Amino acid sequence: MVRSERADRECYQNAPGAKSLALNSLARRAAGQAESAVATSGTVYLSALPTCLCGAGGIWAARTLSGPPQTTKARYKALLEPPGDWQPALRSFTSSMKIQTNNSIAVVLPPPIGDSLIGMVLVNNLVRNGYQPVVFGWVAEQLADWFPWVRVGRADEYAGAFEVVIELRPTAQGSALARSGKTLCLADLPAYHGPKQHMVDRIVDIAVTTFQLQDVTRSNGLTLPPGVVRRAAANRVVIHPTGSHPEKMWSRPKFLALARSLERLGLKPSFLVAPNEFDAWRGISAHGHEVNALDLGDVARWIAESDWFIGNDSGLGHLASSIGVPTLTLFMRRGLARSWRPGWGPGEIVLPLNVVPSGKLKERLWKQLLTVRRVMSGFQVLRKSNPTALFR
Repeated sequence: MVRSERADRECYQNAPGAKSLALNSLARRAAGQAESAVATSGTVYLSALPTCLCGAGGIWAARTLSGPPQTTKARYKALLEPPGDWQPALRSFTSSMKIQTNNSIAVVLPPPIGDSLIGMVLVNNLVRNGYQPVVFGWVAEQLADWFPWVRVGRADEYAGAFEVVIELRPTAQGSALARSGKTLCLADLPAYHGPKQHMVDRIVDIAVTTFQLQDVTRSNGLTLPPGVVRRAAANRVVIHPTGSHPEKMWSRPKFLALARSLERLGLKPSFLVAPNEFDAWRGISAHGHEVNALDLGDVARWIAESDWFIGNDSGLGHLASSIGVPTLTLFMRRGLARSWRPGWGPGEIVLPLNVVPSGKLKERLWKQLLTVRRVMSGFQVLRKSNPTALFR
């Protein structure tokens, strides 16, 4: 039976006991294409790597085959006999991934707001170290005023223009931007999956180990545009009751009850939803609740001029944290919070009662187990915490 590359990738990612087998299979498949990626200088040029070199097996193949041509035969033999402890070999591949500051580089951000803002950490670090990447993605376009130092491109104007294209996972857009049609996929790098817990720290780790950047920071470089005044709407609490994943959304009745509890404290809750969600939420205004639907740039301004932010595990929590607004995020379980809690400004998380044994049951019952009182307690903790942003 012939194994597919996809099966090998899934085996590598999901079955620790079979990782070496999947790695070997991926490496063998990569070897058939890797000859063309060998540079006489001993460095594998990223733009020349075949598609399968985005995975773990390809990393081993590229590392093994890199070097002077006369050593390729011996390295090819080593490729087919990878060492039992392959993780150090994977890590050592980072020395072959250093790119030159004069390379033409594109960074394709993923569509989710949170993933894009985390991806901007890598962009910020590339710029800090002398690179001049062009960034693609709707989040970068709509937040261009908040990242004035970033060169934002339109994909239809840059077909085949870049020697190196960096993206989270393979996309047609990324391939179209690359001169070779090949891209570097961050999600296929070992550092993206750990050992660091938080996703921001994993991106920083990639900046250091994969790209060998010297001057690194956890910040994504977001800055307030002229005319935006922090806390201009004192005591306003932005509530974001929606998100891209319905299973991560707390219930509407509880959000409305939360708003009433905030009003009793003399605060001004303000619901914020996407334009395509407004029809589903406009009715709450009849009960005295403020609700707005704004484009992303205006959303950023609305959050920046507020005192607090409360929301589901979604992209706007990451945006509030980037801006430095104290953020309370509702999570279904702690494991997700360890990796995905907003990671820049001051913030707290709130979790449901820990009375359910399994992760699947927690995800199914978290909305019932997370009470308004529990969220209000988390908010009171946030109010008492240091209001100064952490990474400015």
